[in-house]
Amino acid sequence: MDTLKSLRTKLSDIRNEYYEVLKNSDLEPLELEILDLEGDCEDIHVRIKNIISKIDLKNNDVTSCGNSFNNIKLPDIQLPRFNGSYHD
Repeated sequence: MDTLKSLRTKLSDIRNEYYEVLKNSDLEPLELEILDLEGDCEDIHVRIKNIISKIDLKNNDVTSCGNSFNNIKLPDIQLPRFNGSYHD
């Protein structure tokens, strides 16, 4: 997320530098390209949030399943006893 914020900041800085250098007639193609890049940044941001929320939901499901089986009592198992004889 920090990388995405730094990319947005750099994009804004580049836009400001171009506005200072270029004429108004040259700005339209650049402005369209910048709008596309901003849209891409926003799409990436939304996708990252969706992935994080899905991971959080999966982690919650695993935790809740583990907690529901903690109080189950299994039946006692009768183990065979060795009486010292090698023959049954």
